[in-house]
Amino acid sequence: MPSTTNIAIFGESGVGKTCFTDMFLSGQHFTSYDPTVADSTQKEILVDNTLHRLDLMDVSSSLSHDPSNPIFTNEYYLFVLSRACGIVLLYDITCLKSYEDITTRGYFHVYLNRPHFACGRQRLGCVLVGTKKDLADEENGKREVDEDLAREWAESQGMACFEVDKWMSKGIDEVMRELVRDIGRKKRRDEEDNELLMEREKASKKSEAKKTRKGSQQGMFPSLGDAFRNVLPKSKSVS
Repeated sequence: MPSTTNIAIFGESGVGKTCFTDMFLSGQHFTSYDPTVADSTQKEILVDNTLHRLDLMDVSSSLSHDPSNPIFTNEYYLFVLSRACGIVLLYDITCLKSYEDITTRGYFHVYLNRPHFACGRQRLGCVLVGTKKDLADEENGKREVDEDLAREWAESQGMACFEVDKWMSKGIDEVMRELVRDIGRKKRRDEEDNELLMEREKASKKSEAKKTRKGSQQGMFPSLGDAFRNVLPKSKSVS
């Protein structure tokens, strides 16, 4: 059985987090989950011939800020973001505010809640996903977020960008496959950074040890010189 990878579905209220989760887990809307069943939010997916078990948790980015209390925090919110290996950043194509929120304040809070490594904060896999594409594609579509704008921002942050509608579970599966790939890439980069840091620390300790030995040797020679001067006969001056 593959190990479980925790995924956070992150976005403002109303962007379609529950719908996105439902379609991925069961291919249906409004699925009821039993919290007493451990794997009710889990699904296995094949990515590049490797099976991965994903555990999805959705959390509202609105919890990251309260207009009446700028330092408002939420334990569940912090718990989900800190333990997630990957995050789906969701916004509503028909709501510009939802896009602006997730790509600024929401994304910033994701970064702040990453665990600390010796070489910086832990990286995590990310994808940017616009929902309600079916509404934007209608004859009198309500699109407020240009796809090129979203893709440009995503590329600047090193992540893929998608648009999905509420009926296409296949498209959501592809989102999750790309997220799994990005999780792998970010994990490898963290491992490479940690290895490089360890090599630098090892080289630094070796250099310090070499300096210490050299200093000890230099301090020993003057003492030997003094000892030789004490045993050698003093030369007589010629008058």
